[in-house]
Amino acid sequence: MSHLKSEETTDGHGKLFQTSDAMATKDSIEGPDLGDELAQFHAKAKARRKSRQKRVQYQFLFKAGAFLIMLMVVMISKKIQQWYKSEDSRNLSPEAAQGKPNGEL
Repeated sequence: MSHLKSEETTDGHGKLFQTSDAMATKDSIEGPDLGDELAQFHAKAKARRKSRQKRVQYQFLFKAGAFLIMLMVVMISKKIQQWYKSEDSRNLSPEAAQGKPNGEL
């Protein structure tokens, strides 16, 4: 480790900072363990995001499907009501269809 050297230099704004091979060597020694943990953390975070996006997507599809089904039920029930009203008006006498009671002119 005696072959490592350290240099102090300034950047263009007068700040003093240290560059050293020791820092690079220290990072490379701890790097594989820290890098693996970091990569594992990022992989889990990515999997969580992907899972959350799929869950939101399926939730939206479910709600949209439920809305369409309910809309169809309402529209079909309205058509059935119209059909029954037209059937009832054809079966009644003309006076009853106009709303006049039988016997009145």
